[in-house]
Amino acid sequence: MNKTSLLQIRVDACEKEFIRQRSEAHNYKKLSEFVRDSIINPHHVPKKNLIDLCYQVNKIGINLNQIAHAVNKQNLKSQQIIDELFLIRAALDEILRVKK
Repeated sequence: MNKTSLLQIRVDACEKEFIRQRSEAHNYKKLSEFVRDSIINPHHVPKKNLIDLCYQVNKIGINLNQIAHAVNKQNLKSQQIIDELFLIRAALDEILRVKK
């Protein structure tokens, strides 16, 4: 879609630098795209973040499959299973904390 209307805002040097850094952190090539997306879709999750999150969720799924396989293969004690699940929960909590 062609952008034909111009919208200008004034910011100080610190604000401009902050916006520029956020734009780069979210892998935007154009500052205007970042500002537009931030205003129109404030809860938008950048594609790179989704790819990273999918990767982490996939790793967690692999860990769960390994636990299920180990449980089925040998009679693990319930405390061992609880310990493994606790580690997975801690990893998930850390991922969610970092993504916020």
